[in-house]
Amino acid sequence: MRDNLEMTLESATVRRPGRDQAIDVVRALCIVSMTFDHVARGSIGWHITHAPVWYTGAMGFVLPSGLVVGMVYRGIVDRNGLRFGQLKVLRRARLVYISHVFLCALAFFMVVLFPSRAAASASIDDTGVWGAIWRTLTLNINPPNASILSLYAILLLLSVGAIWLLKRGQWGVLVALSLLLYFLAQVSRDTFTFTRRAGGDGSINWGTWQTLFFLALLAGWYWQSSKIQDFLRSRRTLLLSAAISLVLILSGQAFRLGMLDNSPLYGIVFNIFGRPNLGPGSIAMAFLFTFVTYRLCGSLCNKYPGPLGLTATIGRRSLDCYLILSILVIIEPIQPEGALMAIYPIPVLAIMLTWCLIRDRRGLAKRRQKLEA
Repeated sequence: MRDNLEMTLESATVRRPGRDQAIDVVRALCIVSMTFDHVARGSIGWHITHAPVWYTGAMGFVLPSGLVVGMVYRGIVDRNGLRFGQLKVLRRARLVYISHVFLCALAFFMVVLFPSRAAASASIDDTGVWGAIWRTLTLNINPPNASILSLYAILLLLSVGAIWLLKRGQWGVLVALSLLLYFLAQVSRDTFTFTRRAGGDGSINWGTWQTLFFLALLAGWYWQSSKIQDFLRSRRTLLLSAAISLVLILSGQAFRLGMLDNSPLYGIVFNIFGRPNLGPGSIAMAFLFTFVTYRLCGSLCNKYPGPLGLTATIGRRSLDCYLILSILVIIEPIQPEGALMAIYPIPVLAIMLTWCLIRDRRGLAKRRQKLEA
């Protein structure tokens, strides 16, 4: 048992070769933010993790994911060729798609058990059994708080073409196509927005969110370039980004408190920073705040490698953690009140961490066996 504990702690604290631990910590913090939003909205923890109103855990899930895809698949393509890298992306997309189908099936099953949940969840009552199956397979129905999987599946499929362009050095074409799609998605929002149920309003416009992902993928692809590394290390850039982020956080709080409700600026601010359609201000805020958080986490990782390494474990398995969170919300969609609301996310996060440690320990054991063989 002691060997197992030591192996578990080693798997959590040892830095993975080629991985930037600070990015994993940022992803973990975003999972924490999403957890408070999904199971304890309005709690003290929710207010703390959602202080930057224009920056959400979902954005923090998508942006670092794009960054990591660019970093990882650049290396895979350089070592093994373009076709191999594209097949790896497609296998990842298949996993995400299967996860989406599983969550929809679970949501349907829970509505059958508890018919009162039909009004708030994906349900076969909307279009019948075959209609629900078709909408599930075409990503046109999503359980509550689970549209990220549909978004991620589409983004990974589009990444096959993005990698093809970047391999040929056509990053300008990628940016132009992404911005064109962004414009079309803003003009025709209903066409690109995921729905939770038939005829229902959606929460994510994938045509606008893809710009956040692909700009991050582009940065990840050229991550090792001297220009990006100089930018990341610049103290002046950090201070400027932190100052702008602070201003945006304060303005977001003013918006949340209703200080702009009767102002002619309300509509303008909402369109610039609105979350469902991801206004340009939200994209800028996402990159600024992620950059500041990344630099801060990088400094803390050097000073406190143990605790931060444990936190990074959740970031490395962010998709697993998102699935765990979604499954728990579908099975028991409670929003506790009072003191329970403040502590309810803790056991949820503990379940995620335990799962991640188990997976890491098994992975470490397999690597040891290969070395000993």
